[in-house]
Amino acid sequence: MALTREDLQAIKILLEENLQPVHESLARIEERLQVVEERLQAVEERLQAVEERLGVLEGRGEVVEKRLGTMGCTLKIVLEDLQAVREILRPLNDEAGIIKRKINELDSALEHGTNRNILLLTESMRSLIDRLTDKTVLLELKMSSFDMKVRDLERELADIKDRLAQEEEPAGNIEF
Repeated sequence: MALTREDLQAIKILLEENLQPVHESLARIEERLQVVEERLQAVEERLQAVEERLGVLEGRGEVVEKRLGTMGCTLKIVLEDLQAVREILRPLNDEAGIIKRKINELDSALEHGTNRNILLLTESMRSLIDRLTDKTVLLELKMSSFDMKVRDLERELADIKDRLAQEEEPAGNIEF
């Protein structure tokens, strides 16, 4: 039994209605990614300022080393200060690890849900395609599938960028 053009139009409308929440979710994700990108830009600017400050501190350290010369007592004090800084940074590194783990867990959960939804949509589309005989409708469905795959790939790329940025973020929060 062949489907009529009206049947195909009705199926197309149903598909568009069912995909609307997915489009809305993607729009919200894109908005959140924009916020994350803005925050990342702010972090990069702060990191640049820290690097400049570190450059100034390094210059001052060289002057101090020249003045101190071979004074072992002063060197011992500097080494103790360095150990204190390491002790201060240790909890920050632990917190950064916890935050990275939680982000990875959230990312995995979101990816799992998205993959499951994509699988359901793909199975539904395959079933519909098997029943369709009109080649123009078939081509439209394939284009829609490719669009969804491209959006998913764009999201995954943005997630990877976020993870990479967040891995660098804890070092940017250190101030002297």
